[in-house]
Amino acid sequence: MLIITALAHLTLGLLVITKNHRGTMNRLLFGFSISAAIWSLAVLFVVMHDQYSPLLFWVRASHAIAITVPFYIMAMAFAVVGINPWQQKWVRIVGLGCLFFLIFSFTPAIIREMKFPLANKEVVSGPLFLFYMLFYLSTLLAALQMLYRKLRLSKGLLRLQLRYFFWGTSISLALGSLSNMLLPLMGNMALDLRPLGPAFSIIMVGAISYAIVKYRLMDIRLFMRNNMSIFVTAAIFIMVFGLIFYFLERTEILVATNFGLVAVVLIVAFFFTPLRETVQVFVDRYFFKGAYDYHISLLKSNKAMVSLLSLEDLVYVTCKNLFEKMMLENCSVFMRTKNGGFKLAAYFPSGEGSSLSQEMVITRDNTLVNYLKETAELQLITDFRGIESSRYRESLTRSMQELEAEVAVPVILDNNLEGIFLLGPKLSGEPYSKEDESLLAALTAQATVAWRNAQLYQEVLSVKQHLENVLANMGNALIAVNGDGLITLFNNAAEHFTGLKAENILGKNAKNVLTNGLGDLFAKAFAKGEDLKEIEQVFIQDGRELHFSCNIALVGSGKSIKKGAIMLLSDVTKIKELEKEKAQALRLASLGEVAAGMAHEIKNPLVSIKTFAELLPEKYDDHEFRHTFSLIVSQEIERINTLILRLLDLTADPELSFSEAKMDDLMDEVLLLLSPYLETCNVSVTKKYTPNIPTVNIDRNHVKQALFNICLNAVQAMQQGGELNIRLGEDKHNGSAAAGKDIRIAIKDTGPGIPAEIKSRVFDPFFTTKAEGMGMGLSISHKILSAHGGNIQFTSNGEGTMFEISIPVAAE
Repeated sequence: MLIITALAHLTLGLLVITKNHRGTMNRLLFGFSISAAIWSLAVLFVVMHDQYSPLLFWVRASHAIAITVPFYIMAMAFAVVGINPWQQKWVRIVGLGCLFFLIFSFTPAIIREMKFPLANKEVVSGPLFLFYMLFYLSTLLAALQMLYRKLRLSKGLLRLQLRYFFWGTSISLALGSLSNMLLPLMGNMALDLRPLGPAFSIIMVGAISYAIVKYRLMDIRLFMRNNMSIFVTAAIFIMVFGLIFYFLERTEILVATNFGLVAVVLIVAFFFTPLRETVQVFVDRYFFKGAYDYHISLLKSNKAMVSLLSLEDLVYVTCKNLFEKMMLENCSVFMRTKNGGFKLAAYFPSGEGSSLSQEMVITRDNTLVNYLKETAELQLITDFRGIESSRYRESLTRSMQELEAEVAVPVILDNNLEGIFLLGPKLSGEPYSKEDESLLAALTAQATVAWRNAQLYQEVLSVKQHLENVLANMGNALIAVNGDGLITLFNNAAEHFTGLKAENILGKNAKNVLTNGLGDLFAKAFAKGEDLKEIEQVFIQDGRELHFSCNIALVGSGKSIKKGAIMLLSDVTKIKELEKEKAQALRLASLGEVAAGMAHEIKNPLVSIKTFAELLPEKYDDHEFRHTFSLIVSQEIERINTLILRLLDLTADPELSFSEAKMDDLMDEVLLLLSPYLETCNVSVTKKYTPNIPTVNIDRNHVKQALFNICLNAVQAMQQGGELNIRLGEDKHNGSAAAGKDIRIAIKDTGPGIPAEIKSRVFDPFFTTKAEGMGMGLSISHKILSAHGGNIQFTSNGEGTMFEISIPVAAE
C-alpha cells in the first residue's frame, strides 16, 4: 500500500507540473507530492526494518519529511488565490520553523530512541517533541483558518477550488492527526494506524490536483452534504468513546468487556440518528446554504418543452425556467436572424439595472459567435483560460462580460448556430460545476429537438420549392438516372438542348432514349465505376454545330446500393467560336510579325547580291572578283532558300509518321548529337530517368528535332559553362489514372535566365537575342509538340531556365 501511495503521489505531481510548469501553485504541489512520496517510502522502511540503528534512522527521517507539510500547505494557501507566497512573512517564518525541526529531527532532540521490543515501533520522545507537535498542528490550523476565511469571501471558480483545497486538506489532516498523533498519545496501540499517515495525504493531493488542473469541477458539496453529517457524527462518537476508554484504562476501572460493548452499542443505537439530524442541520446552515436539486429542475423543464409547439414560447419558457431554478442574476436567449446576426429573443434580469435592451443584436462577426460555431459546445467563461492567444482570450472574455454572461450554450442545427443561451452569474456566488454542465447539456438537447421540430416543416417545404425552381430554370442541362439506368430528372435546358420532352422519357432507360451518344456516356460511367469529366460532345441542331462539355458524377454509397448518376451538359459553343476568332486574330498578328521578319531576313542577302551585281560591269575582267561573286551569290541564295523552307515548316502542318518509341532512348540520341556543342561550351549533363517508362506513339524524327532545338538553345545560353539537367518521367492528368498519362520531360540550364520583358515572345518566329540564328527553333518545336497533342511551358529566373514538355502516351 505504501509503494502504491508513493507512486500515486509521483503521478499526481507529474500531472500537475506538466499542466503548467511555471505556475507557483503547480510547483508547490509538485514539491509536496515528491515529499509525500519520500515520506511514504520512509514509513515503508520503518515497517520493514527490525534492527535498531536502521529503524531509528528511518523513524527520524519520516518525522523530518512530515514537518515539511505545514510549509507546503501555508504556501499553497496563498498561491491558490494568486498571492506570491515568497513575499509573505508568515510563509518565511513557517519555512524557517520547518527547516529548524527538520534538522533536529535527525537528532535525539525530537526522537531520543526506540523502545523495545522493536516490533512495536514505539519511540521515546526527545525534549523538543512537544514543540514539534505544537508547531505542526498550530501552523496547519492557521493555514486552514486562512483558507476558510478566503473561502467565505470568494466567488466563482476560485470558491470551488478553495473548497476542494479546504476539504481535502481538512480530511487528510484529521485522519493523519488521528492515526499519527492522537492514538499514539493516548497510548492505544491496539489499532496501529501510523503507517497510514502518508496514504491519507493522497486525499489532499488528489483534491488540490483536480482543482487546479480542471476548469470545470464537480460540485463537491453534493457529496459532502450527504456524507459529512455521517462522518461528523461518527467522529464525535469515536472521540467520546475513545476518551472514555482512555480514562477508564488509565484509572484502572475498566468494566467487563462484554458489558462495555453492549453499553456502547445501545448508546450508539439510541443517540446516533438524533445526533446525525442535528449535525445535518448544522452542516446545511453553515456549509450548504441555498443548495438545490438539479433533477427536479430538469424534469420540469423537459415537461414544459414537450408541451410547446411555438418556437417563441419555447425560448421564453426555457429561459425563464433556467433563470428561476438555477437562481441566476440574469438569463437571455439570442436567435439567429436572416442576415446572420443574433437578436435578443428572451431576457430575464434579477434587477432593474440591466444593460441589455430588447433591440440588442450580436453581429455575425462577433468573436464569441465564431468561437461557438467552431466548438459547438457549452462554454464557461473560465474555459477561455486555456486559450493560448491572449488577444483572442481577452476578446472572448470581453464579449461574455458585455452580455452579462458566465455560460454560453449554443443551439446547433445542421452544423449551423441557430441560437445562444446566455446564463449570468448565480445569485449565491457559486461557480458553475460539472453538475450544472450536465443539466444544461440535457436541457439544450431537449431544446434543440423542440427547436428543430418547430422549423422542420417550413424548411423542408422552402428547400423543395427552391430546388425545383433552380433545376427548372438553370442554364445547364441536368439529367439524372438511377442505379438501373432509368431517367429520374430531365430539366428544361435538357429538353432545349436535346429536343426531347421530359414527359416522354422520364422512367425510361437512358441508353435507349437519349441521342447524340449521351446514353452511351452513362453506360460508360457505370461500366468504369468512376466519374467522367470534361467530355466534349457535338450536336447538330437546325443545321448548326453545337459544342457541349459533359460531366457525369456517380451518386450513392454502400455496397448494397446501386449507384445512380447525374449528367451536367454545358453549352460551350460560344466559347469555341471565341476561341476560333482568337486563333484567327493571333494568326493574323503572327503573319504580320512573320512578314516583317521575312522582309528583314531576305533583305540582308539581297543587299549583298545587289552590291556585287552593281560592281560586276566594272570588275568583270577580274577573275578573283568573278569567283568571289559567284560564291557569295550562291551562299546568299541558299540562305534565302533555307529561310523559305524553315518558314514552310512553321506554317504548314507537319506530315507525321507515327511509330512506337522509347523517350529515354530518343533523349540519349539528342544528347549524342549535342556532344560537340557541350564540349565547346564546357557544359556537363545530369540525367534522371524514371525506370520502366511506357513507350509513346510519335513521329520520331520530328520530336527528335524539337528536343534538339530546345536543348541546343539551353546549351547556347551557357557560354561560360554550366550544367544541363534532364529529367524524364511519367505524369498523370489530375491525379487520376483514368484521365490518361503523359511523359514529362524537364530540361533545365544554369544560364542567366530569360528577362521578364521578353518571356511572352519566346515562341514567336524570327525572335532571337543571339547574334546568329533566325529565331525559328523554339517556334518549330512548339508546333511539332502541339501536333502530337503535347504541351511545352517554361519558367525562368536569375538561376536558369527550365522547359517542361509533356507528350501523351496515347498520342495519335
